[in-house]
Parts: sequence; structure tokens; C-alpha cells
Amino acid sequence: MAKRGGEKYSVAISPIDSPMNPFVKNFSNCFRDRGFDVILYDWSWSDCGQAEAIILHWPDMFFSARTLRQSAKALWILAKLMVARARGARLVWVAHNAKPHESGAGRWLVQRLFFWNLDGIIFLSEASKDLVCGLYSPLRRTRLAVTVHGHYRDDAVTPPTPLRQPGQPIRAISFGQIRPYKNLEKLAAVTGRETPDEVHLTILGRVIDRALAGRLAASAAPHIRLDLRDGVIPDKDLEAAIDASDAVILPFADIMNSATALMALSRNRPILTPALGSLPELRENVGHDWVYLYKGEFDGAVLRRFIGELRNRRGSAVCDLSKYDWGPIADTLSTFIRDLIDHPHSTGRQPQKI
Repeated sequence: MAKRGGEKYSVAISPIDSPMNPFVKNFSNCFRDRGFDVILYDWSWSDCGQAEAIILHWPDMFFSARTLRQSAKALWILAKLMVARARGARLVWVAHNAKPHESGAGRWLVQRLFFWNLDGIIFLSEASKDLVCGLYSPLRRTRLAVTVHGHYRDDAVTPPTPLRQPGQPIRAISFGQIRPYKNLEKLAAVTGRETPDEVHLTILGRVIDRALAGRLAASAAPHIRLDLRDGVIPDKDLEAAIDASDAVILPFADIMNSATALMALSRNRPILTPALGSLPELRENVGHDWVYLYKGEFDGAVLRRFIGELRNRRGSAVCDLSKYDWGPIADTLSTFIRDLIDHPHSTGRQPQKI
């Protein structure tokens, strides 16, 4: 949608695309498809004032800065955003995480200055809104929008296969970046104690933590296959590995929103994951036979119960992800940003939703 006289709304987004997660490209396309001019915000002084709204994904530097050097760098970057705001741009944060994975709390002053300059926050679930607002108390003038994390079916390079009745043993997979918060050591230890005729596990991912990858390689049982790579996993490899499995196990130690969960469901594979963050909402939206939740620690009893549920499952072979279609997401995002641009001084904290 354009303004009167044919002028388009404009947004600068950082990042605008990512080889590691098609969500970023799809998010940017939400604005292109609704008639916005979309440019990359590259954190330079020259970008200040080029767009009416600046939208940031994952600006971890404002949450993890602990040393004086890190804090100075974060404040320097924040100064550029403040200049852009002074020239009329609205600053919006997409709250993927409440805090960076694995890093400790940063300096309170840097966090507060970031929130002080936010004109809007986009949440990907109700749970994430409650968590972030509870931790940081955004200003009352900061506008809020709640949407969902869209699915990955439109990005597939191969058609997803329907879920089939599992054979013997259950073929499980855990995929994504090899990082401590994924709780992969616990997954490998628990699965390693199960008999090979019950479950075979594949751990597929890009190595971010080499020490963790080394420990996994040293301790993996024979019925656990490791496929650990230095680069981004090609789409066709990832899709083939998921399709070859009966289920996906994601035993996060901590999580707010999970792209991995949406990827698994986009390939019609049920997931086992803790009842954390937005995952209970995901289960309510797609069904209990697609999202199996557990409370407390991941252990052998949780795994065996999941195996039993898979063998007795009688649900659909194709996951209904209509509530995660990108069209309604684009409507919510474009309406939210247009309103923020047109009425920057409006108040009220009632979040917009899809």
C-alpha cells in the first residue's frame, strides 16, 4: 500500500536476508508484498534517515555487552540509531529471544538505552511478549505487535513427504546449530542408554561450539550418527535428513521461539520438546499429535514415552500449518509499521495481533 500521491512507505531491515534462516527473507518480503520500499540497514551513518522505519532482528550487542569495550561499541551503534530517530525514523525490534543464548547478562545501562529508543516491538508469540515485558518493562509509549513465526513450506526445494507409520527402530533426528543451549550432550547421553533396536538418532548441524562438537564425537553411542559440518547445511541435505526420520527431538535447555520446530513441522515431522516459551502455543495451534511436550529434565522416561506415543499415533500425516501462513503475518506487520509511521506519537499498549 502506498501513501497518498503514490509515495511508498519505506523500511530498512537488519538483516534483510540470511543463508542460515529463510525466515529473515520471508519477513522482508512481507513488506515488499504490501508495497513497501525495503532496503538493508547496514549500521552506517549514511543509512541514518534513509527509511521511515528501522527494523532490527537479534541485536545481541545491546543485551550481551559486559566489558567496557563491548559497552562502548554497543553505545556507538546505538548513537547511530538515535540519530536516525532524530531524523524521523521509527525504531522497531523483532524479539526473537529475550536474551542471547549462552551469554551472561549485559550492562543495565546499555539495555535501558536500547529500550528507551524503541518505538515498537514485534513479538512472535504471546509467551515472548509476556517474557520480554516482564524482564525489561518497555516504556508505555512503545507500541507492541504480536504475530507468529511463519512456516517454511514455501521455501522448500523438495516437496515435504507425509508422515509414515514408524518402523523398528524409531528414526529420530535433532538438527540446527551445534550450541550448548540445544542440550545435545544430554540428548546423546539419554539416547545412548536406550537399546539400538528402539531408537536410532541423527544429530545434524553446523558447528558453532567446537568443544561441544568434540565431546559429542567422543561420547556418541554406535546407534547415534553425527553429521557435524563447518558450513551452512544445504537445503536439500537438511530436507532429506528430516524426511528420512520419524520424528524430531529438540531438548532445549532454554528457548523462547524455535525456527527449528517450525522447520520440522513444515516437513510433517512431529517434535518432542520442553514446555518452554512459545512451544505450548505451537502445540495448541497445530495439535498435540504434532508437538509433544515434557516438563522438567529430558531423560529416558521422556524419550520412551515419546517412542510409545509415536507407535500409537493415529493423527493426520500432514501437519496443518494454516495458522502460520505468511499472508496474515504480512498483513499484521505492514499495518503495524504503517500505523507507527503515520501516528508516531500515539500511545496505548494493546498489542495488535493476527
